[in-house]
Amino acid sequence: MRPNNIEEEKQKFEKNLKEAFIFDEKGYIDIETGFLRENLLTNEAIALAECFRYENLTNSQIRNFFNEVKAIRNILDNKEENWNKVYPMTLMLKSKINYKYNRNKDSEKKLKTLKKFIEKSVDKIIEENKKNNGYETFKNFVIYFEVTMGFAKLKNN
Repeated sequence: MRPNNIEEEKQKFEKNLKEAFIFDEKGYIDIETGFLRENLLTNEAIALAECFRYENLTNSQIRNFFNEVKAIRNILDNKEENWNKVYPMTLMLKSKINYKYNRNKDSEKKLKTLKKFIEKSVDKIIEENKKNNGYETFKNFVIYFEVTMGFAKLKNN
């Protein structure tokens, strides 16, 4: 790869990174419609998937975390009354990604965006939970994560 291409790739990554985390500012919901934002499920999810690919994240690395999230969703069982039971498990996602991130030296670059994504998502859930919207925010996070997985074409490992 020519030096110019490396710089172009890095600039593209930075642009994708910024777009992937728009949810941190705008949330998951379109205020006017009350539904998930279209851009969240298209451009932002694609940008996040591109960031995972740029960092050479493997299918198994991201799948491990997605399975953790799905396990929480399954316990939730689409019942808001189960939210208090799974809320602590949701908070634990931050400690789990930090453990994986710090566990081996190789993962620093690979897991950087996934770590940021999990941390920002859990922070958003905490913020919305204080407004009694934690349950809905968690469900929206799961959808965003799942859509991103669909766009990610990662190495098998």
